[in-house]
Amino acid sequence: MNIGGLDTGRAVQQLNQLFGIEEIFKRRGLIVSKYEQPDRLLFDLPEHGFPGDYFSEMHSTSFRRAVACVANATSACSAPSVAQAVGISEEVALAHLERAVRLGLILVSEGAYRPVRLVGFGATLEWYVAAVCVEDLGSVAYWGVEIEDLSGDYDVIVVRDTQIGYVECKSGLFSNITHDAAASFLEREGLLAPQFSVFLADGMSPENAGKLARRALEGSQEYELEMPGMMGQTGSLGAEYYEDFVRITPINAFFVGVGRLPLRSTLRRVYQFLTTVCDRNVRMENRAAKKRFRLRHGG
Repeated sequence: MNIGGLDTGRAVQQLNQLFGIEEIFKRRGLIVSKYEQPDRLLFDLPEHGFPGDYFSEMHSTSFRRAVACVANATSACSAPSVAQAVGISEEVALAHLERAVRLGLILVSEGAYRPVRLVGFGATLEWYVAAVCVEDLGSVAYWGVEIEDLSGDYDVIVVRDTQIGYVECKSGLFSNITHDAAASFLEREGLLAPQFSVFLADGMSPENAGKLARRALEGSQEYELEMPGMMGQTGSLGAEYYEDFVRITPINAFFVGVGRLPLRSTLRRVYQFLTTVCDRNVRMENRAAKKRFRLRHGG
């Protein structure tokens, strides 16, 4: 179709070449096998339109954790058991569960709550994080990205301006997140080599997120940094501790616990850090070349 001299088909093709998930991984020598599988969600994803009612409810950390408690359980849950697991009052737990029933995320029978689908909560959290990246952070995002010949998946892939980001999403108790999970995050980060990455632990304190960062560093590999012909330096990954997250340097990997701030605000803080600290690089200039343009000192 041609609109005002613009070949829209060609424009779509070019945008897909820049931002399409298959193309992002092709440029890294990797092949996407699957992504965004709707049957892994707790709800039916509409073919057209945005499911704003689900998105709005998911803004609440305790709501997400209550639904996750039911979705990940091996047997039916009661409101008191959910309240205890999430750390909220029974009244609040019951309100969350009733809203989840109305939305069709879970079922209830005689006070016992079960998920509508036996798929766990992981993909639904991935969908929500990707939606936050799109709706609140002006990014392109994909969730549940599986790669050929690679175990596990990339929970969320983000395109921020021309930067590629990777978000690993975890939900549940700190004690249930293994050492391997933190180490695997850095392995997948290394394979993708994004401009930034985030290990997001939903409903977890910043202190426990810091513990996860230390777990990851325990198994991290040595790095060798060099400017060819000029300098070389050998060292290991390090950690910088901030109020809202831990930053792993020099690879810009962030470990964050979603508890003190809402999930949207937590990711926004990471974006603010990237903008003010990392984006505006100090340029190196060729002084000899500048002189050839007859640089006038002092105006």
